[in-house]
Amino acid sequence: MTDEQAMQQKFVEYQLLQQHIESVQQQLQALNHQSSELSNLKEALSNLNNSKSDQESFSQVGPGIFVKSTVKETKEVLFNVGANVLVNKKTPDAVLSVEDQEKEISNSITELEDQAKKIISRIMQLQEEIQKLKK
Repeated sequence: MTDEQAMQQKFVEYQLLQQHIESVQQQLQALNHQSSELSNLKEALSNLNNSKSDQESFSQVGPGIFVKSTVKETKEVLFNVGANVLVNKKTPDAVLSVEDQEKEISNSITELEDQAKKIISRIMQLQEEIQKLKK
């Protein structure tokens, strides 16, 4: 293989890795957003569990839109378990479920960060190799 072909091959790999790292970064951004939402949810559930029944509150009906409401039940919540199936859960159990989801996301973030480090390392290696071939 000639230097020209080797450089071309390395450049193609470099471009593919650049695209891959962008994808990984987008996935990390989405997971970090999810993690933040779960953290807010866990805090809201904890606050709910510590509040009294029939206490006036504000309920969110959409992004940035709230209505005054009275919470009748604070010790149980309806929990979406997937496919729009709701089950009653004790509020502390719902908090535990959210914590489990946080752990799963945290593990996924760690795996993606490790993957990103490896990709970046390979990209840097390819940059050096391409520079050497240019000389």
